[in-house]
Amino acid sequence: MLKYTLLLIRLKRLILNLFHKYTTYLGGYMEADMDSCEMWRNKLTESVADTPLVIQDPTKNEAEKLGMPVEESREKLYGLKRSGRRDEFLKIIDRIFAVDLKQVANSSFLIVYWKNDVKTVGTVGEMQLATLFGIPIYLITPDNISSLNSWLLGMTLINDGDIFRTPNECAKFVRKKYYHKNGGKDGTEKK
Repeated sequence: MLKYTLLLIRLKRLILNLFHKYTTYLGGYMEADMDSCEMWRNKLTESVADTPLVIQDPTKNEAEKLGMPVEESREKLYGLKRSGRRDEFLKIIDRIFAVDLKQVANSSFLIVYWKNDVKTVGTVGEMQLATLFGIPIYLITPDNISSLNSWLLGMTLINDGDIFRTPNECAKFVRKKYYHKNGGKDGTEKK
């Protein structure tokens, strides 16, 4: 059954890509500094706003998944962990897994923000799933490439992914690669 599900997801992604209906998932830490984790996502989203790219931003759809904003769900999860209420914690985290991993699997490519000094586990899981599905990963990191974990670097590069220093640099690449645009206000190429 899983084999057929994976095949259908790949087929759907291939068909959508043929019609330039590209979808991306914005991966990166969410349990650390909320302002910072939303800021890069907002910058990138604004930079590609004139393209038909469908952006799946987990900071924006948290309310849909859980019926509460990100900050509130984060506090609730911390409270459940601290109080040892495992069943309630699992109920919430299961909804997050289901939605986020489905969005990753249905993406044409992932855009991931990574900082070596921020602890994150979900991001690595999302990247592993993308790697298994042959989905390119575009990594944005302020860190020196030589300081990145080899496994992380391998997951980024193995499916024709790439590494960028800023969200704007990544957005420029996406615009050019997927929409053949260099940033003209009217959607045309800059000469």
